[in-house]
Amino acid sequence: MDRKAKAGFILSLLLFSMLPLAVQAEESGGIQAAAHTMAFQPANPVLGGSVDIEVTLHNSQQTDAFNVEVAVYKENIAQSNRLIFDTVTIYAQSSYTVTTTWSGLTEGTQKVWFEFSAGGD
Repeated sequence: MDRKAKAGFILSLLLFSMLPLAVQAEESGGIQAAAHTMAFQPANPVLGGSVDIEVTLHNSQQTDAFNVEVAVYKENIAQSNRLIFDTVTIYAQSSYTVTTTWSGLTEGTQKVWFEFSAGGD
């Protein structure tokens, strides 16, 4: 491979590595969650109303996962916007559903953030 082709190839690899990747699922300490495991009820909430938020976590390990920290936030990840924070145990090869309610909805597009940590990850 000539020098120009090699330099172009390396440059394209570097540029590609800087592109953001769409996240479909996350894992922490053997616990998984994904966007498709999040549910909202009602599907079309109204101004001033509330929405129930559920996120299901799955433990794919053969051992129980102790002290799994879970949190749900409205709008952005800030302590003042936290809807729920809990520490739970998710048994081996089973799932756990985090449930919370966001009341007093305002007009416009809203965001929900979910974070979890297991096994020190």
